[in-house]
Amino acid sequence: MEPDREHFSGRAYNDEFQKRAADLELMIDYMKERADLVRKISNEEIIPGQARDMATTALSNELKENLLFFFDYLINFIHFGTQGLHHVDFEAGCTFHGGGIIQTDCCVLHIDDKLLDIPVEIGTRYIQVIFGSPDRQNPESVELYYKNEEAYYDRALGEISGRCELKITEELFPKRCIRVVMKLPAQTLIEKRVSL
Repeated sequence: MEPDREHFSGRAYNDEFQKRAADLELMIDYMKERADLVRKISNEEIIPGQARDMATTALSNELKENLLFFFDYLINFIHFGTQGLHHVDFEAGCTFHGGGIIQTDCCVLHIDDKLLDIPVEIGTRYIQVIFGSPDRQNPESVELYYKNEEAYYDRALGEISGRCELKITEELFPKRCIRVVMKLPAQTLIEKRVSL
């Protein structure tokens, strides 16, 4: 990403950063609209079954391609964000149900003070990379991972007050589970080599 560093400075960098953040929002809105269209078509009984299946398959394939493109754009955005004064953080929430079953509850990108819900598939892949093994799906392992990451980013980025957060909740009813919400600088997606 060195060419970006040479071409953008000061106000031009800030303008480009804001443009790229707006592009992310547009892409997410488009993918949400397409997902809604898939749901509407698949539930529409007036459309003949074969035509409905063909349409939903085509739109679902398009959504998968869009998600891959979005993820590439997101990674480039995160790289670009590390070059300036902006903060880009990643938050993922999940529930460990036991027996290796993980449910992703939320996936949010924090762009300075703005929150942007991003496709949950990204959070799912991140969580699988970090906590995929059932022996790592407990509060102690999560807390140890978080503390190591927080210490790493504190050294690498300097003052990171408010950029790292961890919330662990153990629930006993109606079924025992562990809920985790973790926020770290978004570089974690790059450094942990998350891919879709």
